[in-house]
Amino acid sequence: MKFYTPEEADQLVILKSKRHTRVVLGLARLKVNEAMLIERGTDWVTKHTPWRVVNAFVRKRGWKVEKGIDPEGKGWLVKRLA
Repeated sequence: MKFYTPEEADQLVILKSKRHTRVVLGLARLKVNEAMLIERGTDWVTKHTPWRVVNAFVRKRGWKVEKGIDPEGKGWLVKRLA
């Protein structure tokens, strides 16, 4: 069993159901003009890109986002515009 300090506990991501993934919870935390890197191999391990998940999340909330490939090739970038 492992115990966490209050500071460490604030950094934990708690998944409440199968539909919640680290990517979805990361998107939910984005504020306007903030960006998020979805890393290939750690945050996203499937063969296809995360755009289907991102687009569904954005459509449900009516957000505007800019998305694309990371220039360094590490994964995908998502920036919330509104």
